[in-house]
Amino acid sequence: SEAVWNASPSQPASAPPPKKPKPSTDPAASLFSPSAAPLLSPAALPAFLPAAWLSDTSLRISAYRDLADATTAPAVDRLETAWRDRFGRLPEPAARLLEIALIKALAASLGIASVEIQGQRLMLHRNGEYILLEGRRFPRLQSATTKEKLAEAISLLKNF
Repeated sequence: SEAVWNASPSQPASAPPPKKPKPSTDPAASLFSPSAAPLLSPAALPAFLPAAWLSDTSLRISAYRDLADATTAPAVDRLETAWRDRFGRLPEPAARLLEIALIKALAASLGIASVEIQGQRLMLHRNGEYILLEGRRFPRLQSATTKEKLAEAISLLKNF
């Protein structure tokens, strides 16, 4: 039984509309959306280029510019390879920054305006509407940790 992703805003008459989700305390609560600030705790989901890893400020700024220019999944993958080749093993905050950039790139390629994870729900927004499975429910994530949820969200978006 394969899940069907329904991007249609219409729902069957018999299906009740999904309830508006409550803000989550999950560190992966909002990966990107216009309302990301109140839901996302930078301390709980560190995603940055550590000064201890890239001590030269101009080099770190250049790396952030390169990240901003990586707007497709292949570009994010190339950037990750380049950073590993040039700077060595990625610290966790840098790896997470690349994961979030990949989620943004994959979502943008699908016309998805925002991606949120609340509890086990993956909430995708396109054209002002949530994308629901079978027109009734949000895709569910099986993972427990933030790191695993990000990887699972990436996998779901790649197979969307």
